[in-house]
Amino acid sequence: MSSMAGMDSTAVMDSTAAMHSAAQGIPPPVDIGPSWVAIVALVVLGIAAAYVAFAVMRAPVRDLITRTIGLDPAAKFYERVLILGLVYIAIATVFNASFVARQKQTFMTTVWDILNNLDSLMYWLFGFIALYSILITIIVAAYGRRHDR
Repeated sequence: MSSMAGMDSTAVMDSTAAMHSAAQGIPPPVDIGPSWVAIVALVVLGIAAAYVAFAVMRAPVRDLITRTIGLDPAAKFYERVLILGLVYIAIATVFNASFVARQKQTFMTTVWDILNNLDSLMYWLFGFIALYSILITIIVAAYGRRHDR
């Protein structure tokens, strides 16, 4: 009993259950871990956020570029830049996500891990949208001024 003095009761019960199931020939359950759930949830939320931003911005940007420049290929190009940038940022944020590995991870710690990484995702998405808006404004202002002459 002296070897188990430093262990808590849940660790003793878990090791006892594992030894009992191994003795009966039953493999122990495989825990894929809540971090996989968090990664999948972050991928889904990231792609959804990128799609929502694209859906909101697509029509106004297309109309603005079509009216100002008058070239349909230019509008398609800047639409593609928008969607590629949003999706790239969503995927890059997921690959850069950090999840704290814990022995016993509860539901709320998984939720907090997702929200912590979602904060980074939103930061980069809004930063890209701001830079994209500045780029479009400069293009429209420069081309509009040259086009009016």
